[in-house]
Amino acid sequence: MNSKPPLRLIHHLSRSGGTVICKCIGSMKNIALLSEIHPLATHIFNPITQANDWYKVFSAQDIEFIKNKNFQFHEAIQLIYEKLSSEDKTLVIRDWTHFDYFGIPFIDNPQFKLLLAESLNNHFSLFQVTTVRHPIDQYISTKSRALFAKDNRMNIPAFLSGYLAFAKKAESMGFIRYEDFTREPDKALKTICTKLRIDFDPGYNEKWHSNTHITGDTVHTDNTGKLVIPSRGLHFKKIKPVPRKEFPQDLPAIFRKYVDYYAALEILGYEDL
Repeated sequence: MNSKPPLRLIHHLSRSGGTVICKCIGSMKNIALLSEIHPLATHIFNPITQANDWYKVFSAQDIEFIKNKNFQFHEAIQLIYEKLSSEDKTLVIRDWTHFDYFGIPFIDNPQFKLLLAESLNNHFSLFQVTTVRHPIDQYISTKSRALFAKDNRMNIPAFLSGYLAFAKKAESMGFIRYEDFTREPDKALKTICTKLRIDFDPGYNEKWHSNTHITGDTVHTDNTGKLVIPSRGLHFKKIKPVPRKEFPQDLPAIFRKYVDYYAALEILGYEDL
């Protein structure tokens, strides 16, 4: 008999629509979603701090106790899980999967495996889902961010290497395509909820756009040099297909030079541009 408590994880790569999808999931009844949590990134997004800032789960006495404890990552998640469960809330964690498949600029040599899931697997029964986006659209969006625009390490071969590795993992776990979500959000979200074993709440549609319990991927440093990653703050209220951004005319031809591109398209059911 499996006595481990259930925990829900959502995995996706950066610039693939994960923010809006998780804003929707996090807006559903009795869901408490933590965003971009990863065992290698607690110095950026600490799960205990985030949980308390967003859901006020800890008393002053709890905070004092936590300060005097050196929690391991899984212990922190267990503590959050127990506090939320006592309030009849279901914990869902949005993984910061970027650390596992791209890494740039935070780490070198990503391991191409889901470290969040590995760190929690012995302590929870995991229900997981992945979401994906067409590789060229995702690459264009990634390179449009100041964080990556001038970083030569985020080149097409490196991008495709991480993208294909994640596509293989997504295939093994089941995935939802961002493009399908924008066309039929309720249908896509129902699939996600089924995979996570949570109830679909249609009321999300009235609340998701004002949900501030999310992180984005706008990265900058403040006047002390500290890394700051606030929410992107989506400026629309209706989910619909996003027009493709302009890109250099020769970009698809460059992608076609790499076998990883075709392999990823086949796995995820995308067509070449």
